Amino acid sequence: MYKIEKTQIDELDEVMNIFSQAKAALKRMNVDQWQNGYPSKEVILSDIHNKISYVLKKDNDIVATAVVFSANEPTYDKIYDGVWLTNEESYCVIHRIAVKDEYKGQNIASYIVSFAEESARKNNAASIRVDTHRDNLPMQRMLQKNGFIYCGIIYLADGKERFAFEKPL
Repeated sequence: MYKIEKTQIDELDEVMNIFSQAKAALKRMNVDQWQNGYPSKEVILSDIHNKISYVLKKDNDIVATAVVFSANEPTYDKIYDGVWLTNEESYCVIHRIAVKDEYKGQNIASYIVSFAEESARKNNAASIRVDTHRDNLPMQRMLQKNGFIYCGIIYLADGKERFAFEKPL
């Protein structure tokens, strides 16, 4: 029914449309996340070229997108007001989860988390790490529902604060 594949260049416009919907939804919730042009087409193109961008499809229709990779995330090197649950060098990261409006509330993001778990295990990662805006309560609920635990605060390269979550495997 659902399948996850690496994003192809010819899917860029559809992926950007999903991000536009996500940005509008965040704005309606008064969440100051993704309101300054991020993620841009250039960021997503870079993700595609680096082979870390994925799309979740239902019957060949793209219903969600995310970045999943197993490598060090520099913004996770320092965590404040808490600690990571694992001190392992190897972890998987999920970034930029976005779900098409008509598929919200159908546990689509949980499929992405399951995919990240498979990827993490294949790469012998000790955990999965993710961050989100303090006001993005739907994302926080989804993470907690999927076994992620709040660990503390990290700061993005631009200095913006994010809540950090980890799920040990």
